[in-house]
Amino acid sequence: MTRKTVAKNRDASLFKLILIAAIGIALLLVAGIIILDKRAVEHGHAGLWESMTQNHPAASAAEVEARITELMKPFTADGTAVLIQEGQTRGRENETLKYKTYRLRSIDAWNSQIKQFEPSCERYGVVVYNRFTSQNPVLAEYTVFVGTRGLRTHKIMFKCDVPVSLPEDQPSPERPVEERANDTTPSVSLVFDDFGTDLAIAKRFLNELSVPITLAVIPNQEHSGAVIELAREHDQSVLLHVPMEPASETIEPGSYPVFLTMSMSVEAIDQALDQLIRTHPGVVGINNHMGSRLTADAERMRAVMRVLKRHHLFFIDSRTTASTVAIDMAREIGVACQSRSVFLDQGYKGGDVAANMVKLFETAEEKGYAIGIGHAIPSTLDAVRASLTSLRSSKVKVVPLPAWVNRG
Repeated sequence: MTRKTVAKNRDASLFKLILIAAIGIALLLVAGIIILDKRAVEHGHAGLWESMTQNHPAASAAEVEARITELMKPFTADGTAVLIQEGQTRGRENETLKYKTYRLRSIDAWNSQIKQFEPSCERYGVVVYNRFTSQNPVLAEYTVFVGTRGLRTHKIMFKCDVPVSLPEDQPSPERPVEERANDTTPSVSLVFDDFGTDLAIAKRFLNELSVPITLAVIPNQEHSGAVIELAREHDQSVLLHVPMEPASETIEPGSYPVFLTMSMSVEAIDQALDQLIRTHPGVVGINNHMGSRLTADAERMRAVMRVLKRHHLFFIDSRTTASTVAIDMAREIGVACQSRSVFLDQGYKGGDVAANMVKLFETAEEKGYAIGIGHAIPSTLDAVRASLTSLRSSKVKVVPLPAWVNRG
């Protein structure tokens, strides 16, 4: 082998070594970029690929706010959507959420928003966490929780009035076909009061009862917002359980942040209830917590009903007094309403829940429909669950409260 050949082979081998080393270094660089890219994403920052191919993800609540506003600008500009509420609320992890509520001008616009909003969020670098839809007899709602990577910051709600009539081939969105009660089938709805202070008991009711139920949440409690969100995620309805002045009980000052009393003017009641509803988005109506004195006052109950009409919510009268005028005032103002038929328990005083469940079902068989109200108590939950099993052969059907409430 000549010196020239040897030198040529040596140069070729050296070139191969250099090429292999270059490839190795390149692979190490790529691996390093991938690891750093992954860590950046885990910490809520944009990765290199993401930065090159799409919008930088929102890094703060302020950025999410700006991007949602920009995303919605075409819809608000042409009147398809109108921002009707915004403020702060609490989420299921007790985090502070900014909420925005838009009213859409038609069912078509509402359906379109369901299809378009989440892909639009992704294009704008806003992370979508969870979503759900909800309907009552007069209102369709779509709710989305969004934020930055690793943190929910906003609750966005889209509402739309349900039209009085729809084409024959289009089912009304307020009562899905599978949930519609046969008009000849006796039915009951189950409402449970006093949620908001204990998240664990709310989870038990939602997980252990396999029938439609409604949770009534006392406003401004530690877990009020979280219970509302959990119930909606379980496709169950929620009422705001509004404290109202009783006739006989003595209520300690400050027991409830907002308490509707006879000493309040109708204007004060309007403002207080309006604020409660605005800060607890996601409820379908209200019922009274106590209230044996206030619900007997026509002037103040008219004020309550005017607020509910404004917000398209319904009223359930717990009937804590035989002198109540709540249903009369609801019908006078044009608010959907129903009355409690049977108390399932006596709060923490106990009561024969099994016997009261039988009474509830018998009332439904006699009158066609009945509402039972119990409380957020483990013993009530256990007794209701057992009663539903023992009454399984009954022809009475358990239906969602909103499916029947407008028949009052």
